Amino acid sequence: MMIRKLRFTLKDVSVFTSTQMKLETNRWSLRRNSVQIPFQPAPTVHSLPRFQAHQAGLLRLPVPGLEETMAKYLRTVRPLLTDSEYSGTYQIVQDFIKEDGPGHQLQNYLLHRFQTKENWFSDWWLEMAYLGYRAPVAVYSNPGVTWKRRQFRNKDEYFLYASKVIAGALDFKQIIDSDRLQLEYMKKRPLDMQQHFKMFGTCRVPCTPTDHLRYHLNSQHIVVLYKNHPFKLQVYDKERRPVRRGKILQSLKKIPQYIKDNDQAVGIGYLTASNRDSWAANYEKLMRFESNASIIKDIQSSLFVLSLDDGVDPGNSADEMSMAGLIALHGNGATGNRWFDKTLNLFVTSSGFSGINYEHSPAEGPPVLQLSDHIARYLQDDQQLDEPNTPAETVEDPVLLKWVVDEDIISAVREAEIQFTKLANDVELCVLHFKYFGKDEIKKMGYSPDSFVQIAIQTTFQKLHNEPGAQYESGATRQFKHGRTEVIRTCSLESKDFGESMIKNPRNPQNLRLMNNAISSHNNYARMAVNGLGVDRHLQGLRQAAVDLGIKTPQLFLDTGFTKSSRMRISTSQVSSEFEFFLCFPPLVDDGYGCCYNIRKDDLILACSSFNNCKTTSADKFRSVLEETLLEMKLLKHNSKL
Repeated sequence: MMIRKLRFTLKDVSVFTSTQMKLETNRWSLRRNSVQIPFQPAPTVHSLPRFQAHQAGLLRLPVPGLEETMAKYLRTVRPLLTDSEYSGTYQIVQDFIKEDGPGHQLQNYLLHRFQTKENWFSDWWLEMAYLGYRAPVAVYSNPGVTWKRRQFRNKDEYFLYASKVIAGALDFKQIIDSDRLQLEYMKKRPLDMQQHFKMFGTCRVPCTPTDHLRYHLNSQHIVVLYKNHPFKLQVYDKERRPVRRGKILQSLKKIPQYIKDNDQAVGIGYLTASNRDSWAANYEKLMRFESNASIIKDIQSSLFVLSLDDGVDPGNSADEMSMAGLIALHGNGATGNRWFDKTLNLFVTSSGFSGINYEHSPAEGPPVLQLSDHIARYLQDDQQLDEPNTPAETVEDPVLLKWVVDEDIISAVREAEIQFTKLANDVELCVLHFKYFGKDEIKKMGYSPDSFVQIAIQTTFQKLHNEPGAQYESGATRQFKHGRTEVIRTCSLESKDFGESMIKNPRNPQNLRLMNNAISSHNNYARMAVNGLGVDRHLQGLRQAAVDLGIKTPQLFLDTGFTKSSRMRISTSQVSSEFEFFLCFPPLVDDGYGCCYNIRKDDLILACSSFNNCKTTSADKFRSVLEETLLEMKLLKHNSKL
């Protein structure tokens, strides 16, 4: 069969407009190998009629057309390459898709997976992005979620707040288990809700060469960490009814009575923050002792972990919100009192900070923020503590779980603490609470709020580094069975033009037109990505197909175009909440930035991060220039109306 060459010449691709891309995408989606087919779900452990009916309407993740992905790919790499580099990349792409090139064999392998799997990419993604990742999950992989700081006048208020956090989380779990979870849709298409079920009772287990996940959906206990001591706390009675909030409070108040004031246990939690291969080796050392194996089983099978951080120093961060982010991200001195393998590790500090550190493998940020929002509403509830969720009457006292440690384990913990402290100290986090306008004002300007913020972030990078940077935005693909994310490539020819013009002359009358083009380009690409027609997951699938088939790595994946466009200098995600919450994470690369943001009605919260060891990046400078850029972009629109 003859294979058509790309219908875009070297010159054509550089001027291929975002509107044309949108029209092409509509056409590509009609191709046989891109068609979206409703999926009939496999049996699940959940006998929940609403949930099952909802899941039955999910689509299957499409395999995009090979030629079409290559056309989009060329357009996204163009702003990052010199003319000479682009010419080489273009030829490599042509060689990849020609009749006797490797592309078609790899594409056919993906199409075979499409026919034989519920989701052709999901198992690969879980492995390559998470379970096979060997760097520490703390900081590098686990995001931190922060809640608004509280002021505790005494220990009673501290434990009262913690008890309501537990009760609020259990209330959300009851909603899930009773099939009352609000089902989500995107333009009438159902979104996969499995991630909500996977949050509770799930734990990552260190192994080599790859980790694995354990699920305990019907667990009836939590584990509380206090001064590095683990306590097992039953939160359901024998009839599986949740314990009263007042009973939870009584149990929490008893915990300090089990240990002396200065009895700080060995910080085993530091081991969970170490390199995965090191942690796997030390995990085996811990498991040699029967009592340790029992403790680890209790932690792994718990619904969630709650860390009570007593006396945590807020540190010297520039502001309160940034302090909160660092505590959520790595504990800020309380790392030994965490279990970073746990999907949900809630925390409350005696200094008033609280939130969640979550292991990323089973779920993305939105379900976790949905849990956070539910807990926040629960905390606002004025019901008395002795009013039960359901009428459970008996509850066991908390059980202190005592680690057995030898010199080997103590030495491993010390080394893990030394190494992780260096990593934690390397993170610079500066939160911008932008109060000048929010979602409503951006919509009044006629823009997508997300696209507006994305272009502001890209322009900020260009201002600071005088060049465009590959920018990752996480786009949800939950309309597909087992769908997770696709990359929205924000950096475009249009964003580059806008950034360069703003640097040369912020008052250039052409800037508004260039800004409109940049925002429109991002919005069009975002639509493709969430419909499974982005570039990155397809490229990752083609690359993995070569591995599975034992084929030599194609030149496409060794080329400058691929390395530059997939080395994301800016890692971003919108994870929004109605509350003054935010999620934070570090950059993906040493000389990059992280920026997770909450777009609210009248304000924006943007958590900007960088690494201190890189002398060319600064989260503090990024925050300052980002604020300036957001204001300049609004002014461009405002001045056009005068």
